Amino acid sequence: MAIVKREREFTGLHMLLIMVAFFGVVIAVNVVMAVLANTTFTGLTARNGYVASIDYKKDIENRARAAELGWTVAVVADRHRIGVDLTDAAGAPLVAVVSGTIEPLVKHDPPLPLEFAAVSAGRYRAVSPVPPGEWVVRVGIEHGGERLAWHAPVETVTP
Repeated sequence: MAIVKREREFTGLHMLLIMVAFFGVVIAVNVVMAVLANTTFTGLTARNGYVASIDYKKDIENRARAAELGWTVAVVADRHRIGVDLTDAAGAPLVAVVSGTIEPLVKHDPPLPLEFAAVSAGRYRAVSPVPPGEWVVRVGIEHGGERLAWHAPVETVTP
């Protein structure tokens, strides 16, 4: 007794299932990539990739220099005011001279100057309010003959 295999016929249903599976995978991958891109994008843009790589290297060097000095730098946004909080290696407030600029996070508008005033030891706040939006804050910190450049993205809201 020989077993006879029946030849399977390729039908429209098979083609439909293949197409649904193919496009289902494509759509699922696109959704995952879009969600990951949306949740991980910092908004920072660069006019020039070469300059951005140099800035990134300087940023790493500045963060290493801050760790070497024992300084902790925190750039904060208190609703519509930009602030900088500084502490030394022992956690004590760091009295310094702080200056800075802000620029829009995504657009390439020119930087706007920020003037900081000490509100207490180690706590500095911008004298002028900042319009609502997402900003890159760049600050220069001088203390005891040492100078450190720092930058961080912040978001301000309407007062």
